[in-house]
Amino acid sequence: MGIIRFSDDDAARIKRRVKRILECRKAASGLEHLKRDDRERLEVLEDGARLIFVPSEHHCDIVETGNESWRFKTRE
Repeated sequence: MGIIRFSDDDAARIKRRVKRILECRKAASGLEHLKRDDRERLEVLEDGARLIFVPSEHHCDIVETGNESWRFKTRE
C-alpha cells in the first residue's frame, strides 16, 4: 500500500473534526464535569459492576473500610 499524504489544510481539518468528535463524546457521557483523574478512575466501571447483597448497614460499613473478614463469617 502507498502512503497517503495530506496537505496542511487537510491535516488541520482532520484534527479539528477529531477534537469536535471527542468533545461530543465526552459531553454525551455525562462525566464532563469531572476532573480527568476522576474520569479515569471511573473507567474501571465502564462494563458495569457486580452487585452483592449486604445484609445490614453494619456490614456495609465493614465493606466500606475494606475489611474482608466478614465474608468468611457469613459463608455457609
